[in-house]
Amino acid sequence: MLAEDGKRLSWVHLVNMHQAGSEAGVDVIRGGKLQRLRLRLGVFDEVVAGPFYDVKPSYFVHAGLVFTPLTRNYMTLWEDVATSFRMTQEFLVPSPERQQAVLLAYVLPHEVNAGYHEFRGILIDSVNGVRVGDMRDLVRAFEKPQDGFHVIRTDDLTDFGGNIILDAARAAAAHPEILARHGIVSDRSADLR
Repeated sequence: MLAEDGKRLSWVHLVNMHQAGSEAGVDVIRGGKLQRLRLRLGVFDEVVAGPFYDVKPSYFVHAGLVFTPLTRNYMTLWEDVATSFRMTQEFLVPSPERQQAVLLAYVLPHEVNAGYHEFRGILIDSVNGVRVGDMRDLVRAFEKPQDGFHVIRTDDLTDFGGNIILDAARAAAAHPEILARHGIVSDRSADLR
């Protein structure tokens, strides 16, 4: 875009000069003809929300796997923010299929989740064949194992589309013990109950 004095100017700067809900005038060329339009600017919605203040984080624990949405608050915990987190923050916008980026934040070690103890900060694509669009999808997906197993497919950005596979019966049996061992009163945050 060109500014009034003929110098180049980013359109992002022009948009940022307006408040959400206000109108902005834009010129577009359609079919070779100039058209002047008035657009109402909406609130920019993000898959990676935040920062949040005085709000407890959303979480879900299953068989020692600790899940949470990727938020700006979570990203500040990393000294060097993962490229996949930055890409998710910068380029993903909410859609009917994905409202939040859900990640495996941590694994509370137990023999039922052996082999996955070092997994941290991995975005989740699906659980038991159900695409994870937000934390509620994740919780519902764990209710229906696939042929006796929980199959957690990781996102291509953080783990190259790998799988975490847990025996569903063993996971259910170990779940209360893992919570008790780590002093976790509830396996999910209040917003997921």
